[in-house]
Amino acid sequence: MADHFRRIIATCSSLRDDLNIFMLLHVESVEADGSIIGYKSSSVGKLLDKMYRPEENTAITLFAQPKFDDKGKASYGFYTHKMKVNGVELPSKTPEGMFEEDWIPNDLGLVVKSMKEYYG
Repeated sequence: MADHFRRIIATCSSLRDDLNIFMLLHVESVEADGSIIGYKSSSVGKLLDKMYRPEENTAITLFAQPKFDDKGKASYGFYTHKMKVNGVELPSKTPEGMFEEDWIPNDLGLVVKSMKEYYG
């Protein structure tokens, strides 16, 4: 399974330059001492986790999570950089300089525009 997932990523990387491919994955909690300390992509087992982690093999990993204002109203978007929010590490990453903001609105058009500007 790890090899198949690696092949999917490799195939996506070898496609035409004018294509933008987004993979959506579920996450699962990483826990220590009964507390959530982070998140990782969900997989079918420990062996796959040890063999291949998608977020470690891609240049861009956005983490979707809502932010709530003081009235409890949600704004939906993506975290763009690895960081801790309320003590929980988020598995986000983008190349340095691609995004100034740590959190951007839920708009893949904005993501594509930023990628095109960054990569030329």
